[in-house]
Amino acid sequence: HIIWLRCKRRAPEDPGNNKRLVLAIDKPMFPFLDLYIPTEPKTYDIISGGYLKFTKGSTLEYRYPVFKLPQGFPEDQYLFLQVTPSTPTTHAAASFTLLLADEDQFRKRTWFELSFYFMMFGVLASMIFYNLFLYLFLKDKVYSLYVVYITFILTYLYLRSGFGNLAGFQHLTPYTLYAVSIAYLFGILFSQEFLSLKLNTPVLNQMIRGVILITLIVILLSVFNFPKAANQCMHLTAVLGPVSLLSAGIIRFHQGYKPARYYVAAWSTMLMGVASFSLIGLGIFPKNFVTLNALAIGSTLEAVLLSTALGDRIQTLRKEKKALQKQERRLTELSIRDELTGLFNKRWFTSKLRGEIEHNVRIEEPLSLMIIDVDNFKRFNDTCGHAAGDRVLSILGQVISDSIREHDIPCRYGGDEFAVIFPATEIERAVISAERLRKAFKSMKIKLDNGKRVSPTLSIGVGQLIKV
Repeated sequence: HIIWLRCKRRAPEDPGNNKRLVLAIDKPMFPFLDLYIPTEPKTYDIISGGYLKFTKGSTLEYRYPVFKLPQGFPEDQYLFLQVTPSTPTTHAAASFTLLLADEDQFRKRTWFELSFYFMMFGVLASMIFYNLFLYLFLKDKVYSLYVVYITFILTYLYLRSGFGNLAGFQHLTPYTLYAVSIAYLFGILFSQEFLSLKLNTPVLNQMIRGVILITLIVILLSVFNFPKAANQCMHLTAVLGPVSLLSAGIIRFHQGYKPARYYVAAWSTMLMGVASFSLIGLGIFPKNFVTLNALAIGSTLEAVLLSTALGDRIQTLRKEKKALQKQERRLTELSIRDELTGLFNKRWFTSKLRGEIEHNVRIEEPLSLMIIDVDNFKRFNDTCGHAAGDRVLSILGQVISDSIREHDIPCRYGGDEFAVIFPATEIERAVISAERLRKAFKSMKIKLDNGKRVSPTLSIGVGQLIKV
């Protein structure tokens, strides 16, 4: 399909300005553009300006076609522009603007545009390298998916904005559909992994798998040169995918996954950019610098917000890890502690005593052991009840803990039988601790439920391991 346009220069605001004029077409995606400039009746100078064919010296090297008009080009003269789109989709090809300006004014405009795009590309590139470093350090799959996604977003924006033409990569321009399709595919895969959709939203995950299938079809149609069908399928995924992914992000946020708030903000920003781009094509939004570059702005903000989401995810995982470690420590304590007295249980006592004996034999340090028994405890239980007996044992456990050093090991290994392991301690020091414990417990006046106070006594034995 070929499009012909006829246009005429308006009367200049400054009639005295005789600077050379340029005619710019703000769409880089045309492979062939021919400008016909009348010179004499039925005679034309032809200037080519597409990315595959251009006339040197009569065009400015820029990211989109810019024609130099002859010096002193009259205002009442018609120009004819022949446009050959890269695809047969005529209505999409016709969405462009003609700009007529003097050459100096246009060059100032280009510096502003280039600064803007280099800033966008710089932000995207920094996000790629930063998260690539995190992937290499953390070996987390979600970072690799993010890096590939943003890399192809950057590739798509670079080619679509015409910088490939400016850098001499004109032959890559037709592959923008490949770039956006692959970016879209990895954006979905990233979302699945980041939000853990398979586990948390299985229904939406099945829908998103369907979108992945359609995206793969788009790539295959592009490879086998069916651009119209590929575009139609891409439009379908552009509706289904973002709605599904945004819904999944909102659901995950309501499920308590806090990093999803940045994810939702990121996709909302991208959708606003896509919507602005589409509404310009439909003629609903006006064409200005912000709306024309809304897709680049939205993509850059999305990359930053998704990177923030990944950072928040790290913090969330760290908190979850700390909570799990705390829970693990608590469960470990429960498994080695006696519930009534808070001292170590028989299993821990047996294991620890064996280990201390082996340590003592190896390095020849002293090792002492104290055995404690409550006098007449069975009769006390039968007379006062098991609740009173439990109270006595609980208080005894506290007195034992208070009467020994921090590195000594107090244990309950039977009903009313207790033991204390004294690492690196000779028997004389252990006897002192035993006497301190006996006096402290004897001085206790334990009040029972009936108001009666009792002072149970202890029998204590102390020994030291001696190498023979």
